[in-house]
Amino acid sequence: MVLVWMSPALFAEEQPRVAVLTLPSATVVPGDLLVTQDALITQAYSHSGPVLPWQLIAFSPPRRFRTDSEVMNEVGRMVEEGKQAYRYLKLPDAQMIFRVAAGMLQRTPPARCDPKVIADLYFYWARAALDSGDDTTAQKLLVQVNRFDPKAGPDPAIMPPNLVATYDIALDGLGKQAAVRVPVEIGPGRGSLVVDCANKTTPATLEGRAGEEFWLAAQIEGGTFRGRFTFHDGPRRKIVVFSGRPGDDARIGDHMGAIQKANVTLSILKTKNADLDGLASILDVDVLLLGGILTTTEGKALYLASYVPGYGTTADPFVVPLSTDGTPDPDRLAAAFAEMVKMLKSPTLLSAVAEKKKRDQPPPIEDSVASLREPDDHGDSPPFYQTWWFWTATGAVVAGAVVTAVLLGASGGGDGPSGNVILSINPP
Repeated sequence: MVLVWMSPALFAEEQPRVAVLTLPSATVVPGDLLVTQDALITQAYSHSGPVLPWQLIAFSPPRRFRTDSEVMNEVGRMVEEGKQAYRYLKLPDAQMIFRVAAGMLQRTPPARCDPKVIADLYFYWARAALDSGDDTTAQKLLVQVNRFDPKAGPDPAIMPPNLVATYDIALDGLGKQAAVRVPVEIGPGRGSLVVDCANKTTPATLEGRAGEEFWLAAQIEGGTFRGRFTFHDGPRRKIVVFSGRPGDDARIGDHMGAIQKANVTLSILKTKNADLDGLASILDVDVLLLGGILTTTEGKALYLASYVPGYGTTADPFVVPLSTDGTPDPDRLAAAFAEMVKMLKSPTLLSAVAEKKKRDQPPPIEDSVASLREPDDHGDSPPFYQTWWFWTATGAVVAGAVVTAVLLGASGGGDGPSGNVILSINPP
């Protein structure tokens, strides 16, 4: 019989830290690489939080963004063009222009922008949709108006009654959604945070409603991180944006270049890889969630697997089809992440992560009692219960106990001792 009690505080301390990385390759279009990387980060974020499977270290390899000025100048021009088409009742043309402008912003969420320009985009797009008889789309777009500029709503004195009513319905529906908070940190280096074009002090706690989107941009050591995320109901999510120390950016670039030159693929990562281990060390993560883009007879596909530094990938990769624009199939991607969550909770992987952490820690200073103990006959061999083969070979009994311990730690329930792990093994 095996009994394990684990306090919630200890579980949080031992929670695996993960980062997402799409493997570079000379055969992969850079645009596809960025789209896939963003999709993987978004999916990983949905599983990241104090009582969720892991803590996400939001990291994106160095990329060249268009400047905020370039993006906003182009968007501003398109908004004026769309407004002109709306005034001439060219409603399909107006909606198409606004859709393209919004897509440009979503691909590169700006850190600096004029909220009025973005509010105008969604406001006139909503008017065009409403005048075309699409009330549902109009409501979704009017919520975005309020997100960027609450004062930009329709004035009842001069706006059509149906527009004012649709705006009120949209805000009323949003207010009925669950309130959500998302903590965001930057580290270990410094950085500045911007959310929906508004400056935030760090660490920050973002507040929104379930289902709402937010744009996150961080000016960090070595460049800029940008991403689109959604407020999720349920357990609290958390984001830690990686900002490296001086010199980390160059070291990351060296490792990424070596990976691309060696054409590293998931099929050859059954064992450890020095460059991936180096990246994991710089990012200070326990697991890398790797994606690799390959061309198959049925088109492009994303191969996805978890990689433990010092060991290699933990299982055969999951295959997720990519659309023509490089976007992973959302249902297949969610299913793949659900399976990786199960694997990350397995005793084998948890013991590998724990063993790596133990190796990385400096040796403890022996106390006076320990120094008086007689040496055993096994040299430097670790105790049997710390070895990889023990946790693998003990089977379902130990596996069930470890998983139970993880669940107890995640739920915060139980009356077990605080701050300690007590393990007892009794003969049957």
